[in-house]
Parts: sequence; C-alpha cells; structure tokens
Amino acid sequence: MFRVGLVLILVGMATIAGWRWLDRTVSAADVEGPLQGVTYAPWAKDQDPIAAKASGVVSFLRTAFTDEPPPAVKPRKEQIERDFALLAGKVQYVRTYRATDGGEYMPEAAARVGLKLVPGAWIYSANEAKLQFGREAGEVNAEETRALIRMANQNPNIERLLVGNENILRWDGQKDLRDPNATSPAQLIREIRNVKRNVKVPVSTAEPWHIWLRYPELAKEVDYLAVHVLPYWDEQSSETPLEYLKDKIGQLRKAYPNKNIIVTEVGWPSNGAERRSPATGLIKRATPAEQARNIRDMVAWLKAQNIQYFVVEAIDQPWKSYDLEGKAGGYWGLWDADRQQKFDWTGPIESFPQWWAYAVASLAAALPLMLVFLRYWPALRMPGQLAFCALTALSTSAVAYGASVAAGTYMTTGEMVGWGLLAFFLVLSLAMALVQALELVETIWRQRWVREALPAAEMIGRQPASRRWPKVSLHLAICNEPPAMVIQTIESLAALDYPDFEVIVIDNNTKDPAVWRPVQDYCAQLGERFKFFHFD
Repeated sequence: MFRVGLVLILVGMATIAGWRWLDRTVSAADVEGPLQGVTYAPWAKDQDPIAAKASGVVSFLRTAFTDEPPPAVKPRKEQIERDFALLAGKVQYVRTYRATDGGEYMPEAAARVGLKLVPGAWIYSANEAKLQFGREAGEVNAEETRALIRMANQNPNIERLLVGNENILRWDGQKDLRDPNATSPAQLIREIRNVKRNVKVPVSTAEPWHIWLRYPELAKEVDYLAVHVLPYWDEQSSETPLEYLKDKIGQLRKAYPNKNIIVTEVGWPSNGAERRSPATGLIKRATPAEQARNIRDMVAWLKAQNIQYFVVEAIDQPWKSYDLEGKAGGYWGLWDADRQQKFDWTGPIESFPQWWAYAVASLAAALPLMLVFLRYWPALRMPGQLAFCALTALSTSAVAYGASVAAGTYMTTGEMVGWGLLAFFLVLSLAMALVQALELVETIWRQRWVREALPAAEMIGRQPASRRWPKVSLHLAICNEPPAMVIQTIESLAALDYPDFEVIVIDNNTKDPAVWRPVQDYCAQLGERFKFFHFD
C-alpha cells in the first residue's frame, strides 16, 4: 500500500509540474484607470453580418457548403445596450463603423451609460453594395452619410466622425488590377467634404499609417489623422510591436507636424497564425499572453505621449475568422465573444492561468485507470508501475490539452463535428498505446512469472525417464551455398539441447561437387541424426 501511494504521489506531482510549466509569467506595463477608447462591432457570437447580407450565388454557397450561424438582419438592440453597460466605467470612447445597420441605436445607448461615441459611416464600393444589398453604391453610401450627419447633429456625446474605413487601403491594393469598382481617393474625398459641410465636429477617415504617408492629398481634406497601427499584419516588420508603433507615429509626426494624430486602431489578437519576418526571422505569435503584453505596452506608451487611441476591438467577432481575416480575425477583442474579460491591465500576466483546472481534470481521468492497474498488476517492480502510471497521466493530459485548445477556439457546427471525430480517434489511439505499454512494462519489470520457462537441460532433467518426447524434424534447404557457411549452420543445429530431433539437409541443383560434397561429408561425421540429400 505504501508503494502504491508513493507511485500515485510521484506521478501526480510530475503531472502538476508539467502543467505548471506551460504557464509562463510575462511582464508588461501597467495601465491604470479607464481606457481612452475601443472599437466596437455590435454582432453577437451567433451573428454574421456578411452572411446576413450575402445574396445570389454567394448566399447559396454559404448556405449549402458552410455551417455559419443563421443570418440576422440587424444587431440586436438589447445586445448593444448590454455591451455598452459592460464597457461603461472601463472605457471613455467607443468607435463604431456604421451609421445604419444598428448604428442608429448606439448614440442613445452610449449616452445612457456615460460613454462618448466616435461613429463612422461605412463607404461601400460598387461590388460591396451589389453583393450585400443588391443596390448601387451611391444610394447605399448616401444613406450611410445622412445617418452619420443626423447622429452628429442630434447627440452631444459625439465629438468627432469617421467617413470610411480603410477604403484607400483596399483601393491601393486593387489598383494594379484596374478594378473600376473600388473606392478611389477622389470618391472618398467627395464623401468627406459632404459630411464636413453638414456637421460642426471634426471629420476624418480611418486608414493605416502608410496610406496617410502615400496620399498627402487625403490628409489635406481631414481635420485629424485617424491612423491604424497594427504590427501583427505587417509581415515585413522586424521590430517589436511597441517599437513598430513608435516608429510609425514618428514618421507621421514628421510628415504632418500640424495634424492631430488619433490612433483609431491599435491592438493584437489572442489567437491566430504565427507570422515571421523574412528579414530577421522575428516570429509574431497570437496568444492570450502576447495580446495582453503588447496591448498594455502600446497603450501605456500612447497614454504617456498624450495620443488618443482606440484599442481594436472591444469584443471578439468570430465571424471575421471565416469571412475576412483568417483565424486571427475573430480574436482581437479585449473581451471574448461570451463577454468575459481576457486579461488584467495591471500586474504580471500568466500565459495559461487555467492550467490548474486542466491538471486536476487530467489527474481525475487518470486516477481510476492507475488504481485498476496497480490493483491487478501488483507483481511489477516499482519502475514499471511508475512508467505505466506516468504514461496514463500523460495520455489524459494530452486529451485535456486538446480540450483546452478547443475551448479557446470559436467553431462552427461543422468544425465541432470535426473536432469531435479527432478527439474520438485520439482517445482510441491513446488506449491502444496504453495496451502496448502495459505489455512492455510487464515484459521488462515483472518480478515473477506465473509460468517461468526453465533452461532446456534443467527442464528435461526434471521429467521422468519414461517420458516420451515428440520427434522434431528440421529441414535445411541449400543451393550453391558456400560450404563453410552451411557447415556453421549445421554446427548450430547440432548444439540444440533436445532429446529427439533430426536434421535433413537438402541440396538442390548445385552442379559443382566441390560445393556440396564437403557438406555431405560433414553430415556423415555427425551421425544418424543428420541426413544429406542431393538432387540435380
């Protein structure tokens, strides 16, 4: 019993130590008080704005071949109110992207909980408007800008506006393809001028830092620079995220010394693909710990520089992972899609704070298997018991780790089915591996055998003299084999320790007598147990 307890304690300690090793402590700058701003998309976990508006062939393909959530025409008003109540007291400003499609609810909902709003009008290209609404872009954009103007003039908690979001970035990337449907700088400038004429608050458009440097004519039209600085997406950068932010803000300050700079998107995802810099090999990892560290460091620097900022984004948007930006797209939120805060803004950062729960779960699953093993295989030496119990705990830990990865991933129904099948086959494979491991430890570390095989001479000596042993006939077939090698084989057979056996050597189609006759002569020397036959 003492040994059983010792084995369980040692395996349990090793398992806990292994899980604890996965949790690394990361340091980052502390951020005190409420954040200046966050970006906000009003979609709940089960909603998808692109699925809601897709039409024609796209709608058919999404319905037929994907497991996306059922489309919702608009964000839920009550969801927006709950989200703003969640953000109240934690942030000062909320930036939004659309003036319609749920945006009309937001000024009142924000004012009710003391939030200030920086609303935007989404400027659609011809393709976007046709795909999502089946209408002309000019008509859809006019509705957006009218709604934005109305918002600004009716709500005192709106201090500035944004017209468009990364329109020139999309146009800049498409101009080599000569796409006439993308929103050009001239088109966007017309929309900006229209809004500026009808409101009394500052107006800009949101673009990445390099677009502002590349298009100074756009900067002349706006009241402030609304800049996106997202180092995760820049595969060419070799700086740390904080150094990247400092460098880009420095370039903008140098290019536009008299323009107010507001960082309207800054952030880091908590999940997604690794991105490697080709110049230096710097790896950008999207993990919860990296998100916490990078955002805290960047926000602390922006606060110290007295630069207004908006962290992208308030709440995870799972639909972006399969509609827009790859896996990372759904994981930029400071709160997850279930509205749970991801990290603290002060103190050390734990890379895997839930490790203890998974350690307990893996040990709870392994304990019954270990107890059964120790109960029914008591004849094993302690190293064997430790080895098998450790493999059992390792197997259940592998399943628990897979569960932890799944728990941190947003999945469609189809993906859940796929993960379920993978989990089933993982458990099946581990069960088969444990069966093989049991046979191995039994062979190596067994203290005593139920039926122990004795050496042949000792076994024969224990038998009564009258026992009749079955005759064994061994056949050795040869053809043009080197006689010395065959003779060595026959010598090995002659050394067999068994009372009644014979060896029949059969040579077939060896033409040269000098090859087969030495074997025949050697068999004759060994007596009647060894018989030689030659056939041409």
